[in-house]
Amino acid sequence: MKVDEVQSIRQHIALFKEHKQAILDQWLEYEEPRSIIELHDIQKSSFKAYYGSGVFDYFMNVITGDKALGDCPVMHELLTFLKDKDISANELFIVCSHFRKSMLDFSYDAQINSKALFDEISFVFDGNFSGVLKLYTDTIYQKEQEIAKNVELLNEYKRALDESAIVSKTDANGIITYANANFCAICGYTQEELIGQSHNVIRHPDTPASFFQQMWQTLEQHEMFQGTIQNRNKAGESYYLDITILPITDPFKGVKEFIAIGYEVTTLINTRQEALEAAKARESFLSSMSHEIRTPLNAILGFVTILLDEEQDSRHRHYLNIINNSGENLLGIINDILDFSKLRSGVFKVEKKEFNPHDEFSHVLELFSQNAYGKEILMRSYIDPNMPSALISDPLRIKQIFSNLLSNAIKFTPDKGEVEAVVECDDVNLKIMICDNGEGIAVSEKEKIFNAFEQAKESRGGTGLGLSISRELSQHMGGTLTYVPHEPKGSCFTCTLPVERPKASLEIVSDWTPFQKLNIAVLCEDVVLKERYYYIRRYWECFGLKTFCIQSLDEVEYDLLFFIDAYVNDAQREKICSLDVPSIALMQAPNKRYDDQRHVASLVYPVYGEKMYRAFLEALEMSPVDDAKYVKDSKQRRFKGHILVAEDNVANQELIKIILERYGLSYYIASDGVEAVQTFKVADFDLVFMDEQMPRKDGLVATKEILAFEQKKHKNHTPVIGLSANVIEGAKERALSFGCDAFLGKPIVIKDFESVLERYLIEQESVKKKESSGSTGIGSVDIKRLKEELFLEDDEIVLLLETFVTKMKRTFPTLSKAVEKKDYSKIGLEAHSIKGSAANFRFEELEKIASLMEQKAKAQDKDFSFKDALVKMEGLMAEVMS
Repeated sequence: MKVDEVQSIRQHIALFKEHKQAILDQWLEYEEPRSIIELHDIQKSSFKAYYGSGVFDYFMNVITGDKALGDCPVMHELLTFLKDKDISANELFIVCSHFRKSMLDFSYDAQINSKALFDEISFVFDGNFSGVLKLYTDTIYQKEQEIAKNVELLNEYKRALDESAIVSKTDANGIITYANANFCAICGYTQEELIGQSHNVIRHPDTPASFFQQMWQTLEQHEMFQGTIQNRNKAGESYYLDITILPITDPFKGVKEFIAIGYEVTTLINTRQEALEAAKARESFLSSMSHEIRTPLNAILGFVTILLDEEQDSRHRHYLNIINNSGENLLGIINDILDFSKLRSGVFKVEKKEFNPHDEFSHVLELFSQNAYGKEILMRSYIDPNMPSALISDPLRIKQIFSNLLSNAIKFTPDKGEVEAVVECDDVNLKIMICDNGEGIAVSEKEKIFNAFEQAKESRGGTGLGLSISRELSQHMGGTLTYVPHEPKGSCFTCTLPVERPKASLEIVSDWTPFQKLNIAVLCEDVVLKERYYYIRRYWECFGLKTFCIQSLDEVEYDLLFFIDAYVNDAQREKICSLDVPSIALMQAPNKRYDDQRHVASLVYPVYGEKMYRAFLEALEMSPVDDAKYVKDSKQRRFKGHILVAEDNVANQELIKIILERYGLSYYIASDGVEAVQTFKVADFDLVFMDEQMPRKDGLVATKEILAFEQKKHKNHTPVIGLSANVIEGAKERALSFGCDAFLGKPIVIKDFESVLERYLIEQESVKKKESSGSTGIGSVDIKRLKEELFLEDDEIVLLLETFVTKMKRTFPTLSKAVEKKDYSKIGLEAHSIKGSAANFRFEELEKIASLMEQKAKAQDKDFSFKDALVKMEGLMAEVMS
């Protein structure tokens, strides 16, 4: 190139550089490159600022000779960038050729008529861009090879998917475009029958519309949908699929089609449904069993409690205790089964509330003390006096765990053995430890003992649920239950449970300050005795008492003597009685040995703080002021009030009547919810006891109507106490939610019943308990026999018989009309009522006929002579009423 041409080109290049932005703008405004850039979602401003500017500068430097013709770094970056945008080689040529066009157009517009410049621009462009196209073409070829490999791999995946899964595709409108062999096999249609059909051809009518609504909402957002769907095959049979649906999108047109991949789960769904139905049936059965068993237990245990309170004859009291213990054991087994069902079904709930751990644990200790006394077991205990007087957790479940562990320890401890019970509490955890010196548990049996319905080989009966329930209860409450061998022999179970502490609570309830000044002598002659005092000494240390050991009663003077009765001889006992020094005898079981010794108090195992406190008061002849706990047993508490009782079961009616009369209360008995509401509207009552399950109208509905009536008439609220023998379905919570003020479960516990009266009624002066009248008969009924079999007093027998006769006078005419009309439902209902009432009074023949009539009525046996059976029953009732 000539020197003057070079100079001319340099002058023209300066002009090009001056109009750089205009040249680049023109480049990207041509229709074809602009369309390509927009199609591949390339931001024009960024493309021009970096790639376009860099390419321009490179071309200018090569033309001016400042750079040698070769690879352009910016062009390489541009190729990489465009490759990721999937631009074809043809599109790349169009974009780049328009860059040359823009530069040449500028030269014409600027009237630069330089053939040398034109040739130079074309030479640089052709020389550089031929290499660019080759590089880009090679890159595309490599990419195509990769695509081919990926397509081959994808086909392998497809074959694997078709072999194992149910696969179908539809277009954007839900029309089937593909169905694999597995899809055809499960739906019963051929591919020819499916292709071109709407996917609704297999839609099951039971599938809710909400399922498809949710599915389309997900897919319209280009997201994957997963779910379990019920379909219907060609034969109309149901099947279930776990499906995953993926939208396949076109970058230009949006969703193109959908692919669905599924796996059959029909067996799983059916099995789950069967399990749910079985669980529902089980819960229904357990609920019914709970009510049916608890209802008669209510009467049995309630009457036994009353009789134990009055019976003086030791032999009869022994029989009553056996009945009471057997009933409690039966109730415990029922509770175990129901609790186990709740735990396994997931309906168990932890109910946190504030409670006094000292009262709760001491009550359980006393509850099991009789069992320990019967086997002459020494029941040593320590309930930490420093434990707060109030904690927050589930007291019912904590007592259940404590009771299960204590019951097992006594059960597996041999006669004259020992059981230890320790309860302690730090800031966040309650710790319960129960140990015994029984045979212990073999290493191979260690884990089995916590399995439901399994027991160690040494077991001697029971459901095998106690430890399993206790561990699951512990875990539900966030705690643990563990087992370790007890040295030198036996078992030791430790339960740790998280608890909360209320803002304010006392650490030690009783005031021990008066006793801290005393010099307390402890008769302790050897090492064995010192070990026997171990837990007692822990109490003394906690209470800050001053104690010292003596080996002889004559050693020194002291203010109070402490001794273990089992380790003193007759001579020592005689001397203790003659010394007239305040003394406390620690005794393994109740004994009347010191009842006539004013200065000697008996402290009977199990020992806890409040019990020891009372022993100190008794020995020192001190008494708390106005302490109601020391009212003598010979006094019966009395309350003022008129009570409405809604209860359909006759035995329970009579039991509640007797209980209310004992407390000096008047009452009205309503036999169903309708009568209860009507009676409440026309009479004034101070308290209402409302049974949940009654004919015509249940107790919960009746309660709502009573509350509505009070509100409408602006009457003062009368407390309503819910009653139910059905505890498996959360009767307490349901009763409270319907407006009941409190709840009593069945069997009724006299202590709980009395607490309700104490809470809602005014107490009157106590009276001396009544004595038996000694009557021997009434009419043709042998009162003596009924007393022996029903354990009731004469006047109570008479009252119950009068009620029975009155009820039968109403029942028999109703039954007679039902027989005439062949109303089997009514016959069965009235016969059932007669059967239950007759059974209470041991009228075996009447009970037998009534039972048969009930069975035949339920079966609607047209061959059975209901009239003959009615005549026989009326004859038997005539004998009773004669």
